Amino acid sequence: MPIYPARLLPIAGVTSEMLIDKRHGECRMVLSKVDLIIHLKLEKDAHVEEGFEGLLVITAGAGDIDTMVEPIRKLLTD
Repeated sequence: MPIYPARLLPIAGVTSEMLIDKRHGECRMVLSKVDLIIHLKLEKDAHVEEGFEGLLVITAGAGDIDTMVEPIRKLLTD
């Protein structure tokens, strides 16, 4: 998700995209809250036929990131 500066001023040049460019691996993306739920639903649906056992989703951050916990939990457990 995009960086939320909380009570601090944004640092020039530091973006979510800049951070994920430094990370290795296939699944690297910056998503809005709505797009995150859509993406997780697609991932879950794609793996159901393979014997879906769950996804590991870590939410960390400032601001209202905690509002995503319940929608993610509901999506993954329903």
